[in-house]
Amino acid sequence: MSTRVFVGNLDYSVSDQYLAAVFRGCEGFESAHAINNRTGRAFGFGYVDFESRILAEKAAAAFDGFSLLGRRLRVRLARRRSGRRRRSA
Repeated sequence: MSTRVFVGNLDYSVSDQYLAAVFRGCEGFESAHAINNRTGRAFGFGYVDFESRILAEKAAAAFDGFSLLGRRLRVRLARRRSGRRRRSA
């Protein structure tokens, strides 16, 4: 079962591909997603998926505080969303 890592304080120019390139060298890397709104504008955070929790924790420890494009990343295991309702379109 894969584990997701939250990556915060991203520069607004960071794309899915750029984020994947940063984390691709980590053991167990699966995918990366920079989050954008409906118009395509970046929110400044993203998620990276890893094969296991142990590998995700290693990556989070290695990249927390890492400087990317002049910004210090905040990296931690993602929390599950609970009790939130979906907005209707």
